Amino acid sequence: MYWFTVPEDRRRSCLFRESCSKYVYRITGERSFIEGIRAIKNRFKVCRAEHTLTSENGGITLHLCNGTQIQEEDIAINLVVSMKPMDEV
Repeated sequence: MYWFTVPEDRRRSCLFRESCSKYVYRITGERSFIEGIRAIKNRFKVCRAEHTLTSENGGITLHLCNGTQIQEEDIAINLVVSMKPMDEV
C-alpha cells in the first residue's frame, strides 16, 4: 500500500540497502502476515533513531541505537558513498 500512496520522490531514504518496505514485503511473502508486522515494527524501532557510521578495517559499519551493527553490504548506497573518499567512489 505504501508504494501506491506515497510518490517515490516523497519517500524517505532508508538506512538499509533493502528498503524497509521491500524487506517487509519479502518477509510477509516468505513467512506470514504476522511476521511482516513484526519485521516492520523492528525496522521502525531502529530506522530513524540515533545511529552512527564508522570506518573500520577498510569497511563501513552502521551502528544502530539498539546496539545492532550493520555491515557495509547491507547499508544503503547513499550512506556508504558519503563515507568513502572521493577516489574510491
